[in-house]
Amino acid sequence: MECFLNADDTYNWNKQKGYQWFLKQAKQYGVETLIAFSNSAPVKFTKNGLGYKTEKDFTANLKPEKYIAYVNFLTQVVKHFDKEGLHFDYISPVNEPQWDWSKKYMEADQEGSPWSNENIYNVVSKLDVSLTDQKIATKILLPEAAMLPYLYGGTNGTGQQIQQFFSPESKLFMGNLAHVPALAAGHSYFTDANDSNMITIRRHLADTANKYKVDYWQSEYCMLADGFMEGTKKNRSAMDCALFLAKVIHHDLVMGNAKAWQYWNAYEPGKADSNTRYYLIALQPNETFTDGSFTPTKNLWALGHYSLFVRPGMYRLNITHADKTDEIEDAKNLMISAYANDKGKLVIVAINYSLKEQHVQLNNEILKKESRCKKYVTTALKDENLKIYNQEINKPVTLPARSITTIVYE
Repeated sequence: MECFLNADDTYNWNKQKGYQWFLKQAKQYGVETLIAFSNSAPVKFTKNGLGYKTEKDFTANLKPEKYIAYVNFLTQVVKHFDKEGLHFDYISPVNEPQWDWSKKYMEADQEGSPWSNENIYNVVSKLDVSLTDQKIATKILLPEAAMLPYLYGGTNGTGQQIQQFFSPESKLFMGNLAHVPALAAGHSYFTDANDSNMITIRRHLADTANKYKVDYWQSEYCMLADGFMEGTKKNRSAMDCALFLAKVIHHDLVMGNAKAWQYWNAYEPGKADSNTRYYLIALQPNETFTDGSFTPTKNLWALGHYSLFVRPGMYRLNITHADKTDEIEDAKNLMISAYANDKGKLVIVAINYSLKEQHVQLNNEILKKESRCKKYVTTALKDENLKIYNQEINKPVTLPARSITTIVYE
């Protein structure tokens, strides 16, 4: 990864041209929230002169005397893009601090560093001062926990991060810093082994976040572990993967009470029809990776069932199943969540995980008499991706087998 900071402490803003192109495109297409994140400090500030660890000692790779230099670098990057009209709403100075990120020299495939909670406190508290001094409005996003249980559990100096950073009794309390919102970000990797695991972890997280009056963001996920295989050794179809992705989103929003949800890889070389665990768009590059084609996967549409309709300012409604099923049963059969705004718009996302068509009668008390309704459906059929259908008000909604449906009333 190129770094804007040169060896002589000057900056070269022509670097990372590809990343800057995507950043500008995101802004142009109306992305509301831009986040800058750092996997490693500039190598001139690290202990081994590299962007990753070569020793498996679980200590930060940043030199102790370079904390201020690191946060000043981050501040200068944010300040530069502010001047370019590309304001970063958040900056994330550490990533997955629980992992050791150690590889043999020249064998690393990603930058990274471990960070103890005390290390994170030192970075964030100094970054808060630097942003304040430069009169920059960007907020600090933390702690980007490698797995959700680290936000509420663990005892090795990198766990219980909500309690450590947001309890006024903690010596690492940062809830009073100007640039630190009451917000904890974590990654849903490795918390999807089975339905019980998925639900229990997110309930515990929601309880802890609520106790300390902190919002939870799910800030990184793809099907990195094998939970999406659901006990089979056979290839998973694109729709199987999409349904599993929708299940994870559902549980993060409903059980974890996530206020934001972010996928990791937008695109990657691969197939679009099976085992699409890592990406939303499958690339088919030529031999020299200078050209090629791309194909949206069903994962893209699964995410769209939420992201296209559940918009900022909406709030989630409690759902009651008339047949009184529990969450474990629902995860294997039918998952429903609902969202509304103050203008009378109602969005319902239904995941029919079963192998049979289902008919659902939606009873609610917030619809206006003049409300109109449409439903958007994704199935395994090639051309049925957020396909629009008319839906009569107060009539049962038909959910095809193994499908995702978003019903919109407005």
